[in-house]
Amino acid sequence: MEDKDDLAVVVEREGLPRHKQSFDIRKVAAGLVDGAGSAVAGAVATVQKVADDAMRAAAPMADDALAAIADAADGAAGAAADIGDAVNDWAYQQQLNRYRPVTKEVYQSPSFHLPNMIRIVDGNERRGIDVCKDAIGWLDTVKGTQIFNLYREAIGDSELSFYPKPSLYSTYYIDAFDRSRFVDLDSYFATMQQDKMAELRRIAFMLGAKRCKLEVTEYEETRRGHQVKGNAKAGKKGSVRIDGSLSDSTRNEKKILFTQEFEGDMVPQRPELHWYAHDSDILLLIETRCGGEDKNKAKSYRVELKSETTMTMSVSLAMAIDEACSKLSIRANSSLTSQAKRELRQSFVFEIEF
Repeated sequence: MEDKDDLAVVVEREGLPRHKQSFDIRKVAAGLVDGAGSAVAGAVATVQKVADDAMRAAAPMADDALAAIADAADGAAGAAADIGDAVNDWAYQQQLNRYRPVTKEVYQSPSFHLPNMIRIVDGNERRGIDVCKDAIGWLDTVKGTQIFNLYREAIGDSELSFYPKPSLYSTYYIDAFDRSRFVDLDSYFATMQQDKMAELRRIAFMLGAKRCKLEVTEYEETRRGHQVKGNAKAGKKGSVRIDGSLSDSTRNEKKILFTQEFEGDMVPQRPELHWYAHDSDILLLIETRCGGEDKNKAKSYRVELKSETTMTMSVSLAMAIDEACSKLSIRANSSLTSQAKRELRQSFVFEIEF
């Protein structure tokens, strides 16, 4: 056999055509290697395709998971913000309940009920408190008696009048017949008495009177103890009883409050009434001058006006106001309670001639 290359193997077979009698094993090996490489490459490609498909399939799920996490984070942040807002709202409401500020918008609201009692205060008070920054005042309540503390700078916005004049740290009470007028507590009873007298003068004028007079009588009762003659009697435990009695005495003080004369040529007209709108004696007087057919008119009239029908304020109301003033350290020249009780001891006699 001929020598051949070490890497070449020649296979010869008898009886076969020459081109079939031999082949080169290196070519066969190379073919096998190429085939194996192609198979491996195909397998790798297949694996890569499967991996790519898996990644593409997993991507939406990952995106959904990330979106869910983001939504949960946003929800948690929103919940925390809501809790923070709720806490802030609660703290703000607590301040509103404590300081009870009144803004201009609240004051002008139809639902706002203006208290009967107003105190004028310095505009700098409570300005440093958040809820009071835009306020024109604040409310106080003492056992049911409500007080509006109005800043002096906001008097013009209030559209109220204060008699005799608005003064810092003065306290005012509402006029009995004019809700836009507030009268200083220190002169409240005196002012109301002046208004009553003015109304009686106006009644006389409108009815065509020539003369009228108002006289007041004030009754003051005193109680005195008197010892009765007799023997002292010893009681139990060494106590001694002395029989005695108490006697009441009444002192009357009369005073003319006003007298006035007119020409008497006024045609009788029905006057506008406030304090005496429900006084039967005054109503009868008006009827004797303005009723009928201009016949048998009254020529003179004398009537006693009881304080009970024209009280400036009740004793219980005066006591409530005094207590509120005391609790809020509001100084007053005199007790409203004592003035209300004094008014009950007064009787007015009104005389009129036509």
